[in-house]
Amino acid sequence: MKKTLIISSGILVLILVSLLLFPFFFKQKIVDTLKSEINKSLLAKVDFVDVDITIFKNFPNFTLSLQGLNVVGVDGFAQDTLINAQDISFTLDLGSVLNGNYQIKKIYFNEVVLKLLVTKEGKANWDIVKPDTVTVEEPTEETTPFKMQLKSVVFENINIQYLDFESDYQSVIRNFNMDLSGDMTASEAVLSLTSNIESMDFTMENVKYLNQSKMDLEAKIGANLDSFKFNFMDNLMHINGMALKFDGFVAMPQSDIAMDLTFSAPEADLKSIMSLIPAFYLQGYEQVKVTGVVEFSGFAKGIYGEYAMPAFDLALKVNEGSFQYPDLPEKVEKINIDMLIHSPSSDMNDMVISVNKFDFSILKNPMSIFLKLKTPLTDPDIDARFKGKLNLESLTKVYPMDPNMRLQGTIAPDITLQGKQSSLDKGRYQDFKATGSVVINNLFYSDADIPDGVLLHKASMNFTPQYIELPELKATYTSNTLNASGRLNNYIDYMFSDGILSGDLKINADMIDLDKMMASEQPATTATTDTTVTTMTVFEVPKNIDFNLQCSVGRLIYDKMEIKAFSGKIHIVNQQLILDKMRMELLGGEMTMGGYYNTENPKQPKTHFLLSLNNFDFAQTYLAVDMVKQLAPIMKNVTGNFSCILSYEGLLDEQMNPDLKSIASKGLLSTSGVGITNSTSLNALATALKYEDLKNISTAAASIPFEIKEGKLIVKPFTTKINGMPLTTDGETGLDQNIKYNLNLTVPREKVQQGSAGKALTGLIQQANAHGAGISETSDLNIKAIVGGTVTKPTVKLDYSQAKANVEQVVQEQIQIKTDELKQKAQEEADRIRKEMEEKAKAELQKQKEEAEKKAKEAEERLKKKAADELKKAAGNLFK
Repeated sequence: MKKTLIISSGILVLILVSLLLFPFFFKQKIVDTLKSEINKSLLAKVDFVDVDITIFKNFPNFTLSLQGLNVVGVDGFAQDTLINAQDISFTLDLGSVLNGNYQIKKIYFNEVVLKLLVTKEGKANWDIVKPDTVTVEEPTEETTPFKMQLKSVVFENINIQYLDFESDYQSVIRNFNMDLSGDMTASEAVLSLTSNIESMDFTMENVKYLNQSKMDLEAKIGANLDSFKFNFMDNLMHINGMALKFDGFVAMPQSDIAMDLTFSAPEADLKSIMSLIPAFYLQGYEQVKVTGVVEFSGFAKGIYGEYAMPAFDLALKVNEGSFQYPDLPEKVEKINIDMLIHSPSSDMNDMVISVNKFDFSILKNPMSIFLKLKTPLTDPDIDARFKGKLNLESLTKVYPMDPNMRLQGTIAPDITLQGKQSSLDKGRYQDFKATGSVVINNLFYSDADIPDGVLLHKASMNFTPQYIELPELKATYTSNTLNASGRLNNYIDYMFSDGILSGDLKINADMIDLDKMMASEQPATTATTDTTVTTMTVFEVPKNIDFNLQCSVGRLIYDKMEIKAFSGKIHIVNQQLILDKMRMELLGGEMTMGGYYNTENPKQPKTHFLLSLNNFDFAQTYLAVDMVKQLAPIMKNVTGNFSCILSYEGLLDEQMNPDLKSIASKGLLSTSGVGITNSTSLNALATALKYEDLKNISTAAASIPFEIKEGKLIVKPFTTKINGMPLTTDGETGLDQNIKYNLNLTVPREKVQQGSAGKALTGLIQQANAHGAGISETSDLNIKAIVGGTVTKPTVKLDYSQAKANVEQVVQEQIQIKTDELKQKAQEEADRIRKEMEEKAKAELQKQKEEAEKKAKEAEERLKKKAADELKKAAGNLFK
């Protein structure tokens, strides 16, 4: 007996050890096979943290668990996670693992986040299955080593987000659980389905149809898995408080879905209908008291696919209904509804929406609505009447409002619309009936976010087939009162056919304080200060709008700036605001502007403006404009005025702040002269030059060309005078507050002679003078300075090479002058000597001439005398 026990125990231990070790023998093979199949099949990045294989969890079957599974898309979806799953388990038949043909009997998903996206171009992020590149034969048993022998599929804590940007709708499912069981390998089987959704939202075109709605379903489904046809047997679905029962089938033999379904709400009452409407599905909904008889039913029959829609009906009737919320004194009564949406074919244009009756009364103020809409897609044919009176204060007595909310005033509609859209399109306004009015008196609304409230003193709208006329409107908000009048055109086409709503509106007001208005809408305070922080969001310009606004505001407060005499035209079209001839007085001067603000991409609105600023104050501009603080911080230290012509183009972020790196701007700033004090850059320059006067300067008139690009303010070269000294400068300031400016300054030498460079130049001049240069020691110096570093910590590098070159040039000039003077003196001395010699030679020659002439005369006299003597002697002899 003891021996038998020992042997049995040994065998048991051997079996347990085998069971423990057995999975590890096959783990790597299964993992390699699984990864191979995934990589062969998917266009995605697939990874998982670990793989766990056990035989104990679903003994005697294997359980293969993928832990930390992560599936990320590629290309345009490379930043989007498609699936993140904490645990996905597959239960495999033990025998199939041994022979290598893995048969999957159960699939279990736990803690899964699924994010499904469809782009505006219609591309889906879940389209990750590799397309077939070659024609293949029908699959055989050997096609894949994994075979489906499913008996159970379980979902626990599944969260799904679906965003469809192409169709403009989104859905969020939170904590979806499902248990589907049955023989899913048989041709025909009865499947048991239990599922629930803790919370679900559904929004289409910014309208929320489901808001935190709860759903559950229990059903027995007759399944023909060969034809993929599912018949509803015993079933019951709950959507919030509405219980629905289905009968019929859904089949998916190919990509399209065939159906023949009817549904009804056998236990429906007014409360269950209200639970489907987000505005009524509130806390305390369960205690709402209701009366009346309710019928709710419908069907869907036909094919649903990419190009097909089934025929369907949806009918709702309420007879003498009423509801009253707990703790509220009054009720909504005399609720009578007869509504049918009838679509008899797959052509949605055949659909007819009939609201034969929709009546209710609040505190004896009745409201009646009738509507019939036919051919909605091609030529909307409408017959509608809206008539009644609504006292808004009475709403607070029948509907649970925020305790801080206050409502007053009356709205009285009396409108009739009857005719076809084509009549309006063709200008046959006599064939379309549109009459009536809406009159609003003393409508007041306030809540915690708008404590001052909005008061609509009076507004009236008169209806015609072509337009809605707004003869008068007067409204007050946060002590700002405005008046408006105008008309809206093409409103019927806009409502029913996505036409363009056009119009003209005149708005005028004595004062509008936008800061106060925005602070009332979005208050936010920090815990440590009393400063109110207002976060702006992008104002999206509506689509299908073509408005012309003529504005005139006496005084406008925006971002702590006071703007006066604001006027101009605003054209709202193609999702942009086009500004024309806008004029305003602000920051000590006047501005005119034109341009546009475009929100086709609401995450990055575009702006493009041409501005003309006249006589703006530097200091006020610095304090008011954040971009100036970042790109031109020196304005903080400038006194005076400027004018500027500026072209500006750039993007905004989602808080309406300029994206400084996107700005492309060019302009010309002009000033007749300014004062600059306590500038860190000028202080640094004054210190470097040892010229204290530069710490406080005044400038002459200047025209400064500049541009803003790639996040930098680039100042082009310009010339002016500072403290009477000529200055030429250019440079740039970056978003990072780094600066780099080149200054060419002409400075009196005596102002900078205490500096080392000044002393060196003085020595150079004295040396030149020692050699007789005669240079004045009060000569001006041309100095080049490079101001770098940052706005708060500037650096200055001085370059005296030009000044030295100037002194050397003066020395050379003086030497040349002295040389020329010596040459001149030598030439003059030579000329003097030559002249003296010439004069001496000339005098000597004259003397010699005179002596020769004297001698000649004397000889002549002697000859004459001799001749006379001889003649006389001869005569004497003659007369002897």
